Amino acid sequence: MSALESSKPKQARQAAAIPFRQRSQKIEFCLVKSSSGRWIFPKGSINSKYDYAETALNEAFEEAGLHGQIIGKPLGYYNIEKESGSFYVVAVLMKVSKADPSWKEDSWRERRWASPKDAFKLFAEKIYHDLVDLAIERIENQ
Repeated sequence: MSALESSKPKQARQAAAIPFRQRSQKIEFCLVKSSSGRWIFPKGSINSKYDYAETALNEAFEEAGLHGQIIGKPLGYYNIEKESGSFYVVAVLMKVSKADPSWKEDSWRERRWASPKDAFKLFAEKIYHDLVDLAIERIENQ
């Protein structure tokens, strides 16, 4: 994965939701387990039916049973390398209003709420640390 960029480098092919909630004045992020077993934020391909914000909301719903709204402009952009090629991802902050007890991918995808400190321990890639830092800054300045 490449470094997080603040401006749009080129057309994003995927969108990632950075889902959060606040409980007792503390921020928690929702992470999901990828098919390879790594902890990530929900993300998926942008198609002609949805823009990046709608894609991020849809992926958070399918992968983690989350409902909510996108807060502000994108947090940033990053590149991921997969067997099928290189993909630019747009990351957006999502304020969660509800988490369903079961969801479309719950038979194979785990969901976990984590404090920023715990999220840092769970994430293997530094890009997710950068996203958490930017998300916290935006949440605290709302």
